[in-house]
Amino acid sequence: MDIDAAELQKLHPYLQQPICADARTFLQELLRQKNSIRLKSHSAWDARCADWKTRYPVVTDEHRKPEGRVSVFNLAELIGTEVKPEDKLVVGNSGSAIEIFLLACPTLHSQRLYHTAGLGAMGYAIPMAIAVSIANPGREVIAIDGDGGFMFNIQELETIRRLQLPIKFFVLNNDGYSSIRASQRAYFGEATIGADRNSGLTIPDLAKVGTAFGLGTAVIKDQSNLRADLRRVLQMTGPVVCDVNVLPDEVRAPRLQSYQKPDGSFVSKPLEDLFPFLPREEFLANMIVKPLPE
Repeated sequence: MDIDAAELQKLHPYLQQPICADARTFLQELLRQKNSIRLKSHSAWDARCADWKTRYPVVTDEHRKPEGRVSVFNLAELIGTEVKPEDKLVVGNSGSAIEIFLLACPTLHSQRLYHTAGLGAMGYAIPMAIAVSIANPGREVIAIDGDGGFMFNIQELETIRRLQLPIKFFVLNNDGYSSIRASQRAYFGEATIGADRNSGLTIPDLAKVGTAFGLGTAVIKDQSNLRADLRRVLQMTGPVVCDVNVLPDEVRAPRLQSYQKPDGSFVSKPLEDLFPFLPREEFLANMIVKPLPE
């Protein structure tokens, strides 16, 4: 529905029912006829989606293993189950903070989650957390950020201290720019530059940074007692910076992945065919429409 017929024409022949009308007129007529609307049953589709969620879970037992550095999948799942329904969540930057966290965090219907997935802008989490906190006085703000992006606006920790905003930062410490590191390795082998301490980028001790700004601090070194560690941080009063030692190069899955053809060119798989790739028989059995040519 659009007031401009030319805009509707741009989408021809893909619109099933174009309607040229003013939004107010359209909504008034829709409300007038609302009692005659009969919704179709989606039970079969709901059952199919439930089956997929069971067969292809985002968070697996491998992610929940207690030993070693923290899996972002496990962290996201536990934060989603430990925060209060009225808490506000801010997920910043690109990389693990959105590529993994948004997939694995089970948000509640009553919660609001703010993110920049469409832009992947580094430096997003701190200013957005400030805005969300000021707009929701008395509410806790839980902010998840990557260590690289956290450094972009670190001066605003002083604003948070001065205003005593109740923001809990869980900073994913994976030794710099893990997303950039992953892209460099995927396309150029082991060669990396400006991505971590071995290639010219260093991140300071984030707990010491938080202390220097007068904020509460915590460090989570592994996931041997992750739920209890999260509860301890969430129960702290005032603003907090929590340095979470996560797996430095955790596999992001499911994800869109390109592959290289014999002529050296790269081709991306379609969105319905994500990595890790299913056996072709299983993939075809899951498809509802005809797949695109390989």
